[in-house]
Amino acid sequence: PLLLSLLLLLSLLLLLLPQVMMVPYNQLDPDSSFATAFTQAGMPWAQYLVALGATLGIMTGVLVGVMGVARIVTSMARTHLFFPIFGKIHDRFGTPMWATLFVTIAALPLCILTDLPALVNMVSAGTLMVFGVVALALIWKRIIQPKAPFRSNTKPFAMMFFLTAACIGKALCGGCGVCGTAGACG
Repeated sequence: PLLLSLLLLLSLLLLLLPQVMMVPYNQLDPDSSFATAFTQAGMPWAQYLVALGATLGIMTGVLVGVMGVARIVTSMARTHLFFPIFGKIHDRFGTPMWATLFVTIAALPLCILTDLPALVNMVSAGTLMVFGVVALALIWKRIIQPKAPFRSNTKPFAMMFFLTAACIGKALCGGCGVCGTAGACG
C-alpha cells in the first residue's frame, strides 16, 4: 500500500506540475484544465492530442468494464446462477462471446440515454461498491469464518444485501430533496 500511495502521489505531481508551470493556477479551467493550459500557453494544437487521449481513455475504461462484467456473467452461468449459454467460451478466441454480447447490449441503452456526468458518477459509485463488497467478503471469509464451507453464506449474503440496499437507497435519495438541500442527502 505504501508503494501504491507513493506512485499515485508521483502521478498526481507529474500531472499537476506541468499545468501550473504553463499557466497560473487561478486561470486553469476546472472542466478541461490540461487542454486549456496548452491553449493558453500558445499550443492550441495540443488540445486535440489531450482530447484524443481522454477519448481513448474513456473507451478503454468502458471496454475493460464490459470485459470484467462479462467474466462475472460467465462465472455465474457456469455455476448455474444464470442462463447456461452465457457460460460458453468461443472456440477460436477463448473469450466469453455470448456473455460479452449480452453485457454490451444490456449496457448500451444506459450509455446512450444517460448524460455523461451522471454516467461517470454511476460508474464511479458502482466501482466503489464492488470493491467494498469484495473487501468485506474477503474479510468475512478470511478472518471471521476461515474454515467455514461456502454453504454457510446466509450472514454474508444478508450483509451484502444490506450494503446493496443502502447504496441503492443513497442513489435514489441523491436528487429527491427530502432533506431540503435538493440532492445533498447524507
